[in-house]
This record gives sequence, structure tokens and C-alpha cells, in this order.
Amino acid sequence: MKVFLSHSSQDKWIARQIARAIRDCGSDVFLDEANVDVGGPFEEDIRTYLAEADELVWLATPSALTRPYVWAELGVAWVRRIRIITLVHGMSVADLMGRTDVPVFVKERYALPLDDLDRYLDDLRRRLEQAGGMM
Repeated sequence: MKVFLSHSSQDKWIARQIARAIRDCGSDVFLDEANVDVGGPFEEDIRTYLAEADELVWLATPSALTRPYVWAELGVAWVRRIRIITLVHGMSVADLMGRTDVPVFVKERYALPLDDLDRYLDDLRRRLEQAGGMM
């Protein structure tokens, strides 16, 4: 299974921890700083991995809400109809869902506070086991 991790650059330390936890479950994960070579074709690498991803995890923070790349990545996942997992940090889930600038396709999905990351990881492990491990 391939997971694309979308986040603001201001939240990269937290994103690294999430990526490590996803890898520990046995899934491949795209994290821009780990998967894009310095000076490499940043946008092409993002497009390529998004085209192959089975799901997208986005770290919804106040900073992420202002980043065009985060919204573009979410839009690609929505159009591709892959699973979108929202992990909320720095605000409440209710605050995120109450915003008028958050699209309906985000609000239609269940969001988890980052403190409940284990809940997503347990679900990911279960789905990986059902699929026979790495896809």
C-alpha cells in the first residue's frame, strides 16, 4: 500500500513522525523531504506518487490550510477517489469542520485529532493484513 502524506513545511517534524509510524505498519509512504532529491523535479515527483498512491493522509493544521500544494494534493486524491484521512492538529476537529473555506469533500470524511493517530494506524495495519501485506 502506498500512502501520500500531505502537510505544510512548517509541520515537517510532526509529518516525519507520522511517516515513520506509517512505515512501521508496513506501508510505503511518500514524504516530500524524504522522497524528493534536493534540486530534483519536485512537482513531477509529487504528481507521480499521487498517481500511484492508494490513500492520502493529510496533516490538517492552521498552517496547512494556507498552503496551495496541500489543497492541490487533496484535490487529486478526491478526483482519484482514493481514501483521504484527515489528522487534525493545532485546532479541534469541530473548528476544522466549521470553517467555510474547507471543501465539502473534506467535511464528508471522518477526521481524527492527531492524538488518535493510533486509531488510523490500527486500521491501516488491518487493511494491510487483509491485502496480504505490501501492495
